[in-house]
Amino acid sequence: PFFLDRISKVTHRQSARNFACSRSTEERHFRRLSSHCEAFHGARMAEIEARGGLGSVFLLDELETYEQHRTLKPVTIPVLIERESGFVLDVRVGAMAPRGRRNAEEQRQLANILEREGERKSESREVVKAAFERLREASPKDRELTVLTDQKLSYAQLLRDLFGERCRHLRTPSTRRRDVSNPLWPINH
Repeated sequence: PFFLDRISKVTHRQSARNFACSRSTEERHFRRLSSHCEAFHGARMAEIEARGGLGSVFLLDELETYEQHRTLKPVTIPVLIERESGFVLDVRVGAMAPRGRRNAEEQRQLANILEREGERKSESREVVKAAFERLREASPKDRELTVLTDQKLSYAQLLRDLFGERCRHLRTPSTRRRDVSNPLWPINH
């Protein structure tokens, strides 16, 4: 039941209410479920590496969401998949700096956040680099690979640094219509 709540976007607090348990109980179940998922993914990755790696075309896109406050505590989540199978090779979460205009109340909230947690800096580059490093570990070493992304500038530099000439990087404008003709359709879908 906790798994169904997770995939249905039910918050931890609401899940605890639904099952008449404490939040710590719900959190314990969540942590156990996440360790099972991590072990399952690790086993699939070991199988992939044993048979020589995945295919040769991969897609990366970052989605943005937030923790607690939309503009004061945004986060980025890069997702890296293999195109043909849709296999999720890597997912990470990184903090992002506060953004946008703030009214007086939001300024006060931000000051409290800064006092409690310190300054939030963008971790986008670090988490994307870690995802590409996972790709380097899992991809066939003897073949060229292709990575499709949107036009974010940092992707090209990271791919050059990690793969050199072995990687062909294809970029698609993020403003392009997100239908089946879009090369990023599999990751957007």
